[in-house]
Amino acid sequence: MPGLSDSGQPTAFYPHGAFSGHAAAGSCGPTVRGDSPGQPATLLTRLIRDCGGQDKILPVSGYRTLREQTRLFDESLRRNGREFTHQFVAFPNCSEHQTGLAIDLAENKPNIDLIRPDFPYATELGLEWRHTP
Repeated sequence: MPGLSDSGQPTAFYPHGAFSGHAAAGSCGPTVRGDSPGQPATLLTRLIRDCGGQDKILPVSGYRTLREQTRLFDESLRRNGREFTHQFVAFPNCSEHQTGLAIDLAENKPNIDLIRPDFPYATELGLEWRHTP
């Protein structure tokens, strides 16, 4: 999916229960349930379609390489400072985007806050914000 990850890292939301357990000691991120490849993308596409969100919800960032995550982290440090970056941007090698298991969504509007999108009811609707500082 096309994304805007070059502009910054939005908050990451995941379907509740999509992940279980924890990664091995010394690493970051969760252990994934045994979903078949492609199933999360299919389910997300269906969810957005079924709720009438095709023109309202945009995928803004999906898979990232280590190089991309490092650049996002370093750019946020320069622009936003250490405290903000550690609160909102995953450390390189600790981002679920590097596994291909995360996608960031945003409301389709002119000015998208890629680090903190405005979805005030997301957690009430079963989506999780997961971030490993």
